[in-house]
Amino acid sequence: MCSTSHTKLPDNFDSCDSVKFEAAGKCLECNIPFALFAAPGEKSFTFFANPTGKIAENSFIVAPWLSKFKDAIRIYDECNAENILSSNYRYEYIGDTYSESTDKEEYIDNLKSLIKRLKGTGNKVVISRVITGSSADLDYIKLTVLRFASYADTFRFLYFTPQTGAWLGTTPEILFDYDKVNSTFKTMSLAGTRNKYEEKCWDTKNVIEQNIVAKYISEIFKANSIPFSISRAEDINFFPVCHICDIFNGSISPQKVVRLIDALNPTPALGGFPLNNALTEISAIERHPRKCYGGYIGVDNKSKLLLHVNLRSMNFDKKAYCIYTGGGITENSVPEQEWEETKNKSLTLLKNIEKCKN
Repeated sequence: MCSTSHTKLPDNFDSCDSVKFEAAGKCLECNIPFALFAAPGEKSFTFFANPTGKIAENSFIVAPWLSKFKDAIRIYDECNAENILSSNYRYEYIGDTYSESTDKEEYIDNLKSLIKRLKGTGNKVVISRVITGSSADLDYIKLTVLRFASYADTFRFLYFTPQTGAWLGTTPEILFDYDKVNSTFKTMSLAGTRNKYEEKCWDTKNVIEQNIVAKYISEIFKANSIPFSISRAEDINFFPVCHICDIFNGSISPQKVVRLIDALNPTPALGGFPLNNALTEISAIERHPRKCYGGYIGVDNKSKLLLHVNLRSMNFDKKAYCIYTGGGITENSVPEQEWEETKNKSLTLLKNIEKCKN
C-alpha cells in the first residue's frame, strides 16, 4: 500500500520534509491517526500524529459531510515525525472504502429527471459521483508527493483517523480563513467550472451557478450582521479545469465564528440551494456515502483557524480507493456535459494513480 522508506522529494519541496512523508507512510501502515498538510503556497509541510488521543494546542480538523463544528474530529499535535518513526504504535483498522463506481447510464438518467424537477425553480443541486479501484501495488506516499507537487497553490492534505479512514486531497476552495489576532476573515464563492482550454467567456449556466453561491453567502453575512466586501478574483485554475471565484473579506467577533462556519457549511457549491431541497435530492440520487467529501478540513492554532472544503479528494485503505467528484446541476445543465465535467476533474488524479503503481 505504501512505502516507509525515505522518499525522494521534488526540488520545490523543503528537503527537511522527507522524514515527514516517511512518518506518514508508517502511520498509514500502522493505522496511527495523523495529518500531513500545507496551506496554499507553503513550501514546507506540517506533520503531526495523535496516537493516544492526547489533546494539544494545535490541531488538524476533520469535519465530515454535514458535520457541525463542535462535532468535528481533531488530530492533535501530539507526536512529530521523528517520534513516530521511533515508536511502536500499531492499531487494528478494518477499511470500509466504498468500492462501486457510479454507473454512467444511471447518472445520466438521474440528472435528466432532476433537471426536469429544477425547471423554473432557480434551484441548484450538487450531485457527486465516485470512481473506484484497487489499492493493490499502489504507493500512496509516492502519489501524495506527486499530487502535492502538482498543486502547490491549493490546500494539500493527507490524513487518517479510525472514524474516517485515510484521505488524500488538494483543494482550492476556502471555507473560512480566520485571523484570530485581528478578528478578520476571508472566504470564497467557487462554483462555475469549464475546461481550462475552452474559450474565456463563461456560459450562462456557469454564471448563474456562481451567482447563486455568491448571493447565498452574502445573505448569510447579512443575516448575522457581519460586515463584508466582495470582489471578483481571477479564475482559479485547477488543471485541467478552472473556476469562477468571488472573494469575501470582513471582520467578525470570536463569539460569532462557530455560528458562521455552521451557517456556511455546506455552501451551495457542495450542497445546493435551497439547502434542504438539495439535501433531499442528494439523498435520493447518490448511492455512495459522501463521508468526508463536501465537509471540510483545516488547521486550528493560537493565531488562526484555516478551513478548506474537502474536494478534489479520495478515500482509501489497503484494499481499495474511492475518488469523489461532483458538479452543480441547474435547469440549464446538460447531463452528458456534467459527466464530462466530473471526468475532467478526476482525469489528472487517475493518471497520477497509474504512475504510482509498483
